[in-house]
Amino acid sequence: MTSIIIPAGSYRLSRSVKNPTPDRRRTRDWRALAIWSEGEEFIVREQRRDLAGLDLARLPDDKRARVEATMLYTVVEMVGQDHPCLHRVGPGNAEQYAALAAALVPTEESLAQFMARIELESGFVRWLVDRGEISRADIERLWNQFQYGDPEGAPNGDDATTLDAPVEEE
Repeated sequence: MTSIIIPAGSYRLSRSVKNPTPDRRRTRDWRALAIWSEGEEFIVREQRRDLAGLDLARLPDDKRARVEATMLYTVVEMVGQDHPCLHRVGPGNAEQYAALAAALVPTEESLAQFMARIELESGFVRWLVDRGEISRADIERLWNQFQYGDPEGAPNGDDATTLDAPVEEE
């Protein structure tokens, strides 16, 4: 696992980046492209591993600290790709993650980044927001209510996505 952590947020490539692990066989996956072009937009999401089956209190302090450090991590998604949340670069892609981290610069969230962040693919909604008919905040609140049934609009009252993942013993 890489020691580089990109904070969650909206980013743009400040320069073109050579992919350290290109794969010409995969033509529809941005992670396989030979070059990631300057100006491409990305979002970085925080993720949390679910370690509910592990009693951290029973671990020695040094091991507990190592496990807790691996619970939160971030993943990079290119904006504008079909189903970007299915094509992520994270801790398992250390070379790509480091190459992107070196060229990503924070940016104000564009409409495309907003739509990717809330995982809503709708030209109609983009049109409504562009025209000023509805605000991004209202779209996000309504979309989360629809998706999760939470009147406050946050999935499970938490901003981080929780994944079940086994913890490797060293």
